Amino acid sequence: MGSMWQDFARNRIIVAIAGIILGAVFLFFQSRALDFLVWIMGIIALVTAAGYALTFAFGSTRNPGLIGAAIFSALVGILFISVPMAIVDFLPFLIGIILLVSGITNLMRSFAAAGLFGGIALGPAILSAIIAILGLLVIVRPGALADAVVLFMGISLIVSGIFDIYLIIVDRRKQPVDIYVR
Repeated sequence: MGSMWQDFARNRIIVAIAGIILGAVFLFFQSRALDFLVWIMGIIALVTAAGYALTFAFGSTRNPGLIGAAIFSALVGILFISVPMAIVDFLPFLIGIILLVSGITNLMRSFAAAGLFGGIALGPAILSAIIAILGLLVIVRPGALADAVVLFMGISLIVSGIFDIYLIIVDRRKQPVDIYVR
C-alpha cells in the first residue's frame, strides 16, 4: 500500500514540476509559446488521424466517416506543424469575429426579449455589448489576445504546480487513519 502511495505522489510531483516549468516557459518566452502550442496541437491532430485510420483498418466496422475524419485531422495536423505562425496570427482574428457576431446577435436578442416581456433586460444587453466590443478589439489588435492567453496560461500553470506540491507535502504529513477501531 505504501509503494502505491509513493508512486502516486511521485507522479503528482512530476506533473506539478512540469506544470511550473511549462508555465515559466510561457511567461518568459511568450512569442515562441504560441508556436509551441500550435505545434503540439498539430501533433495531437496527426495522432488523432492515425487513430481514426487504424480504427477504420482494424476495427469491426468500416465507417467511411472515419477515413474522412482521418484525412481532415491529418491535413489540420500538417497545416499546424508546417505554418504555426500563420495559425497563431489567424486564430485571434477568428475568435474576434466569433465574439463580435455573438455579441451583436445576443444584443439583438436582448432587445427582442425586452419587447416581448416588457422593459429592457439591462444585464444581458450590457454583457452582449461588452462581448461585441471585445470582439472588435480582438479584430483590431489580435496580438493582445494571444499575449493575454499565454500570460494567463503561464501564471495558471505555475500556481497550479505550486499548489499541487503544497498539497503533496500536506498529504504526506497526515498519518493514515485506521477506520476500524477495536
